[in-house]
Amino acid sequence: MVDIVLYDEKCSFCQLSKRVMEKLDWQKKLLFFPLQAYKGTILEPEQLKQTLHVVRSNGRVYRGFYAIRRILTRLPLLKVPSMLCYLPLVPRFGEAAYRFVAKRRHRIMRLLNLFHLSRRR
Repeated sequence: MVDIVLYDEKCSFCQLSKRVMEKLDWQKKLLFFPLQAYKGTILEPEQLKQTLHVVRSNGRVYRGFYAIRRILTRLPLLKVPSMLCYLPLVPRFGEAAYRFVAKRRHRIMRLLNLFHLSRRR
């Protein structure tokens, strides 16, 4: 079964994350779908822009850290390390870390671009 990952195609951090995940998904268990093309009524458009969403084939929706955890469990190379995400207290810290990165994703991408450009010289 394939999980649908709703990502922001206008966000360069999200596009980079998508490319990395696609390379690690050689079993093709994830289908990446731009949230801008989402036409459903179940998920709120504003919420989609702020938080990563993964929708399982059974209709269950994962958001934020839980979406990342679901993605990690679907990637063969990360399946075993992803089990650490199920340890007690990890979700609490994982959700805080997710929110920290999500709020700063545009700044993080600018820094990555600066680093990448400076390495070329």
